Amino acid sequence: MRIEEQERKDKLELEKLKLQAEIENAKSLHSKKDSSTSDWIAKIPRMNPFSEAKGDTMDAFLFRFEMLVKAHNWPEDKKFLALSNLLTGESLKVLQTLSVDQQTYACLKQALLKKFLCTAADYNVKFRTAVPTNTEDADAFI
Repeated sequence: MRIEEQERKDKLELEKLKLQAEIENAKSLHSKKDSSTSDWIAKIPRMNPFSEAKGDTMDAFLFRFEMLVKAHNWPEDKKFLALSNLLTGESLKVLQTLSVDQQTYACLKQALLKKFLCTAADYNVKFRTAVPTNTEDADAFI
């Protein structure tokens, strides 16, 4: 009887150790996911936020942002988050108007370009109405 009781205790102890190992494994996997996300966020190079007051134009800002994205091979799902962290003022208001299903980089970019008059039609108007400044010669204007 004692042998059977000892075997049962050993089995229970073994099961307990297996469960503890599974719990530790699950914890380590969870912490790896968290660290990979935080590692990615920590690796985001510093880029000044968009500021119309400082003379930024949205098309130039997005061009710089996309060069940064390409240089660092960021996945598509991270671009929306990275760009949204760089928006202020009116551009931040554009972000806030997006519905949940529109919260993608492509939708945000399109909405920003539309808001800041950077569409093909807007460029056509700018081209047709452009005049050189006093300091521009013909080559610089073109």
